[in-house]
Amino acid sequence: MLSPNKKYPLQKNSGYFLFIALIIIVVLLGLVGYLAERAAVASARQRMDSTLVFQTATLKAGMEKYAVLVALVAKRPDIIYALITKDPLKELPKVDELTSILAGMSGASDVWIVDKQGIIVVSNQFSQQTLDISDESYFQSALQGSLGRASVVTAAGQRLYIFSSPVISKNNVVGAIVVRIDIEYLEQVWALLPDPMLVSDSTGRVLLSNIRSWRLHYFFSEDEEEKSDVTKTYLVENFADKSR
Repeated sequence: MLSPNKKYPLQKNSGYFLFIALIIIVVLLGLVGYLAERAAVASARQRMDSTLVFQTATLKAGMEKYAVLVALVAKRPDIIYALITKDPLKELPKVDELTSILAGMSGASDVWIVDKQGIIVVSNQFSQQTLDISDESYFQSALQGSLGRASVVTAAGQRLYIFSSPVISKNNVVGAIVVRIDIEYLEQVWALLPDPMLVSDSTGRVLLSNIRSWRLHYFFSEDEEEKSDVTKTYLVENFADKSR
């Protein structure tokens, strides 16, 4: 007859085995959760990388049409001839209409014909005529015979991207064609994207983003040694508000 008070090995070790089993279950659950998290992060990263590649290509294609536009307009014989005369406006009586048509068809904010001194002789907006842009970097690039590019934020907060192309006659630069684009419309394409997107200039200032609170803020420190830390903390702390 078995004694009720006698402890057999199976009964004695059952609590120990249960404890070990619970530990194993906890470890397995933790491992499964870790692997699931890693898989989710990898999937999100892959999706974001694909989105970034596509949107970058789309953005470049959308902007490069303006580079082509200024280069083509700069080759117009009537504009070349006008800029080598003393009074371009007399040679181009319909040029106001031309710049307005170009602006309307391309979606550009402004189309300028600029003489060699950097004075806007014709613009689709009459108030801009006679403005002096001789010190602007994009005009200086055109004077050197190169395509000029620049990003500008006006005093009113308008974000513009600028292309300029030299007008050349007999191997001499006689002026420039300048196109200014209001780049805010590009953000409309990103409005429904689930992931944050941004475009910054060379100083780290955010020019475009589907996160309203990021726009015109600086994403990076100018100090290269601090840049990696600032990228992490500034993004989390100062760009945490993703309200649109």
